[in-house]
Parts: sequence; structure tokens; C-alpha cells
Amino acid sequence: DLKGNCTFCNPACLRMTGYQEASELLGRNMHQVIHYARPGGAPYPIEECGIYGAYCKGLSAHGDDEVLWRKDGSSFPVEYWSHLLHRNNSVIGVVVTFVDVTVRKQAEEAMRNAKEAAEAGSRAKSEFLANMSHEIRTPLNGVIGMTELALGTDLTREQREYLETVKLSGDALLSVINDILDFSK
Repeated sequence: DLKGNCTFCNPACLRMTGYQEASELLGRNMHQVIHYARPGGAPYPIEECGIYGAYCKGLSAHGDDEVLWRKDGSSFPVEYWSHLLHRNNSVIGVVVTFVDVTVRKQAEEAMRNAKEAAEAGSRAKSEFLANMSHEIRTPLNGVIGMTELALGTDLTREQREYLETVKLSGDALLSVINDILDFSK
């Protein structure tokens, strides 16, 4: 009603909030009964309530990051919708519907954790590849450099062929290592 008192509640409302009979809620201020505290338990003044604020402005409201409180003092996350209730072109109250989104919130948290784990794994893989390519490239550059120096000396034809094969193989391997480093970046 216009004062925020319950005039109707369905069986789903009773089940989700832990009340046995509608009479336990009828006539009571619903903000004070099931919406009185924030998710962490801090008091939730009615003046800061999105449902109440929208109602005062003559608007409907929607929220998906709220909690409602059960009779036993436990809370549960909800998505809610509030719509003004009219009679003869006058607002006579608000109809508030809500759904328990505990499973959805748990799935969202699991997805966030999985994403963070995947990103951490990706970072570790990239760091590993960068470190390994550096550790391999350094001695490989030494092998290629020394092969080039050896090719600049007097060699037999057979020795030159061997060293040219070493140089070609070293250059090919260095190219693969550089590609891996680029990929890891």
C-alpha cells in the first residue's frame, strides 16, 4: 500500500522468505521485514531503498544486486521488479516481484574464478615461453656466431659444407624461437 505495508503475498513469497502464513506478513512494512539491511548486514534506510525511491517518484524499478532477509535472519540475493499499482488514475501502492538468484550468483562467481584462473594460466604460459625462448636463443646465437667465425677461416670443402649446414640449421632454429617469443607476447 502507500505506506509500504503488505496487502498480499503469494506462496512463493512465503516459501522464499521462510514465513508459514500470509498473516505473518499482511499489514507489516515490507522494507522493515525483508529489506531492512544491505548485503553485508548494514542497516538499509528506507530513504535509500531503490524500490521506495522509485515509488516516491512515480516510477517502476528493477534491481538485480539486492538481498532480502528471511524470517530466520538469513539473506538471499534477488532480482526484483516493482510496478506502481493504480486504481481510478491514482497510485494505491506497488507490486513487487522478486526471484531468488542464488544459483545465478554462484554460477557468475564460478565463471569469474574460472576466467581468473585461465588468465593466470595464460600469463604463466607466456612468461614461461618468453623465458625459455630467451634461455635457448642466447646460446644459439653463440653457436651461430662461432659458426660464422669458423666459416671465415681456411676450411676444407667438407668442413665448409658441415659448418654451412650447422649455420642454416641454427638460423632456422633461431627463426622458430623468435616466432615463439612473438607468440608469447
